[in-house]
Amino acid sequence: MNLSQRTRNLLQAFMFSCISLCMFLLTACEKKKEVWRNVLNIQIDASEVELNQRITVTNEVIQDVGLEVVNLKISDPKDAIEMVQDGKAELAVVPNHITISADQGDLRTVLPLTQDVLLITVDSSVHPNTTGELRGNFQLNFIIRDFNDSLLFLQLSDELRIPSTFPPRFLKKEAIMGTAFSPDDIVIAFSSQKNLLFSEFFKGGDRRLIGLDDPTLIGQGSIADAISIRHPKTRPFVIPRGLYRFRPHIPILTIGIRNLLIAREDLSPTHVHAFVEKVFEHRAQLSQISFEYGILDESIYEENLSFPVHDGAERFLERSTPTFLQRYAESIGFVLSSLILLTGIVTATRRRINIQRKLRIERFYLQVNHVRTLLAQEDLEMEALIRLRGDIDRIMQKGLDQLSEEKLASNESFNIFLDLLKTTYQEINDRIAVKVRLRQEARERDEKSGTASQDKSPDDEE
Repeated sequence: MNLSQRTRNLLQAFMFSCISLCMFLLTACEKKKEVWRNVLNIQIDASEVELNQRITVTNEVIQDVGLEVVNLKISDPKDAIEMVQDGKAELAVVPNHITISADQGDLRTVLPLTQDVLLITVDSSVHPNTTGELRGNFQLNFIIRDFNDSLLFLQLSDELRIPSTFPPRFLKKEAIMGTAFSPDDIVIAFSSQKNLLFSEFFKGGDRRLIGLDDPTLIGQGSIADAISIRHPKTRPFVIPRGLYRFRPHIPILTIGIRNLLIAREDLSPTHVHAFVEKVFEHRAQLSQISFEYGILDESIYEENLSFPVHDGAERFLERSTPTFLQRYAESIGFVLSSLILLTGIVTATRRRINIQRKLRIERFYLQVNHVRTLLAQEDLEMEALIRLRGDIDRIMQKGLDQLSEEKLASNESFNIFLDLLKTTYQEINDRIAVKVRLRQEARERDEKSGTASQDKSPDDEE
């Protein structure tokens, strides 16, 4: 590091220290702390533990900024929006696909949270792992949290590729454990990634998860990609193995919808900036309480959000965004190192493949030369020549098979091999033709001599 760079870093550190000191002094001089009323709701989750974790994390960050917090629990995201809009609360968590009315233009996104994922469950006797492989006639059971879920499921019902002629059923989350589902019932719901309710649902082993498509096709034209294009609020998502009580046993490709922490547009940009900054600064510590804070990234603000980003969050993004090289220096270094390593591996692999191909073609040469050595014998019978021709046929077929399997290269060596085969094959055919002609001539001589013997009379013999 040169002197100018060190000086700049010291100046930046000094400036940040001054700004932090000023903010601390301003906060300390306030006679009364600002209170943020926090509305948190998790509609599909039956886990009170998760709800308490999210409240604990948010409260600690808010209090660390220097604010007081009051938690308000509700069950409908529509109520949460109305409370924030009417000034009865400062923060609320709502799903990104929520229906927005014209009078909600003053709401803003403070922090995009983790995704609720689409869970498609079938009876354990149903063997396919994707919806496109299902055969039969199934009953769709949508577990809904509110009207927005009902609307989204109606839009998705045809795109899920589940064969069904029955009208779909809409059930509340409480019905999951109390309903006896038949083997023809498919239960579909949006759930958080730590949902204990679905963990209990899978506990008995009677139900299992299936996906929309092959997980390896994500980003390469899968059904989840198509759904995310038609419904921009959704994103392709892969459920890892063992997320719900050791299930699923294989990765499952599905879609997810983000939850958003929202606030009014007039909520203090300074405090929102400090709040978002604290969250990103302490992601590692916060993730120990709730894992969703550990996987946050600034890029999530670039997704298709129902509400514009709050000015305070925008300020954080603008101040914390480094230059391209600074931000991606490690990634670029890793990519370059990986490319160099990959180039070496590819080169070595190609060299090894070429050596293996050369060895294979040389073995074919030896086999043909062995046939030619036998063919050089002058006293070969017809049967021996036919066997040698069969050997050439087998060598040629095996060579063509390995060429189609790319175990041999279609190069000059292979063309020489083919020419040698054709030459040998022609020589064998020529030898066989000579044998056939000689046999024919011998047969004709025998027939003539036999006829001449029969033409002689007994008197002539005496």
